[in-house]
Amino acid sequence: MRLSEQLRAQVGDYTSNTGMLMIRRKKVRRAPATHYVPLTPIAVEASNQLVAGKKTSDPLCANTDDAVLYEARYWFVLAVDEAGVVDLMWHCLRHTVASRWVMNGVPRGCFALPWTLLDQSSHNVQSSLTRQHSKSDCGQMSD
Repeated sequence: MRLSEQLRAQVGDYTSNTGMLMIRRKKVRRAPATHYVPLTPIAVEASNQLVAGKKTSDPLCANTDDAVLYEARYWFVLAVDEAGVVDLMWHCLRHTVASRWVMNGVPRGCFALPWTLLDQSSHNVQSSLTRQHSKSDCGQMSD
């Protein structure tokens, strides 16, 4: 998922009986306006915490004033620095999830049928996985 897609998420977008989160697309012109991605148990728990006390259609991600978040730079960079990770951008996380799905043997067509892994990450899987992860160049721990 793109950061903008994550920040557009609303209360009610996650369906517990399917385990899928609805994503609203704006960037990919010829793609459907919405698609679905599976959430891990950790992501489900995070979603449940974000939903607490909110109404359906409220923004899932809001600041302390309940205003919609439009970026994550002001806290993400600080968290990455504090964790001691270098050269990690939010975008690297998209490549990481695609690689982990493939490396763990999840069939490419199973993520949110009828979409494939290519559609889920909105990248050319072969070039992204080869270029980004064979080199392991995103998010190296510093000494």
